[in-house]
Amino acid sequence: MAPAEKFKHLSFELIDIGLFQGQKSLEYIKQTPAYTLTDKYIHYDEKCQQAMEKSVQLYKFLNDKVYSPLRKNIIVIYDQSTNYISFMVKVLKEH
Repeated sequence: MAPAEKFKHLSFELIDIGLFQGQKSLEYIKQTPAYTLTDKYIHYDEKCQQAMEKSVQLYKFLNDKVYSPLRKNIIVIYDQSTNYISFMVKVLKEH
């Protein structure tokens, strides 16, 4: 698997773990007396659903608008003998 694909795979896994843990926490909260008293004001299920949707939107935005352009225009070179990292940036010129 190419490094870019590994990054995407890891990113999706981290989002998935976060969403799973959020849902698991919500299920735990639903068992408390405080939930029954406050849900009519806070609407926990709706808030959790909004958080899930926004997380996916944020990942897609960062992937499309930040990571992909950087990956296409920056080259990273690691020299193991000297432990130095060098960057080469593609310069874009518009006429």
